[in-house]
Amino acid sequence: MAGRHIRYNVAGSYFEYSTTGLEAGPWTRLPILINDARVAYEDEANVFSVAANQFTDRIQFNGGSASFPALRRNAATLESILADQSGYAGFASSYVNLIGGHLAFPATQNPSADPNVLDDYEEGLWTPVLSAASGSGVTYSSRGGIYTKKGREVSIGGRITISSKGTLAGALAITGLPFTSVNEGNYGYVPINITHFANLVTNVSWFGGLIFANTTFFDLRHILAAGGTGVGSLTAADIGGTFDFIFAGVMQV
Repeated sequence: MAGRHIRYNVAGSYFEYSTTGLEAGPWTRLPILINDARVAYEDEANVFSVAANQFTDRIQFNGGSASFPALRRNAATLESILADQSGYAGFASSYVNLIGGHLAFPATQNPSADPNVLDDYEEGLWTPVLSAASGSGVTYSSRGGIYTKKGREVSIGGRITISSKGTLAGALAITGLPFTSVNEGNYGYVPINITHFANLVTNVSWFGGLIFANTTFFDLRHILAAGGTGVGSLTAADIGGTFDFIFAGVMQV
């Protein structure tokens, strides 16, 4: 069978290709560069494209393409992936099938300036802290938080139940957010939903939170039940010694 073929030379520990057939020679060493975790041909003028349905015990390439080849295995068959010369990979079909079920991002984000590129994903836990303008000595029956980061969007949630508010005084806030909110005054302010609360000592018609721009905390806010005409800060005087609440929200970072 004529065409371009590629094989691995075990003795020389390199790939080589033939334009005359798989068994026949001559075989030419295939120069491959591995740079920044990307594999590309050294000679970009002599690139190959994967020929569809040409996979048995060998990999066959046809010339004349402007793409670099790569492979994936789907059950008993190999399917081609075409990667352009900028180093991004894309499937010839209209979807990406993660056969192994995992899509991994590096532990340290490699940010992209392209608004159409997803450059980070992370899941984790964090510890919310009930703080105030002054005072200390809060004790907790239980507390915990969870987050999921997708690009610049971070979903957070958690619950705090205290057994004593200590000497807290003044406006209350929850500190210890897992990321710093985006430093943008026009859209850096994000509401936090309170889905459950108990043991307030002040009657309110609404209770929620607000994340400010470029911070790692959110303020607790309320509207008074009687005659409330605007949003004000929830203070230590408004909560009982066994204050309990559940919260959730989505922030930009």
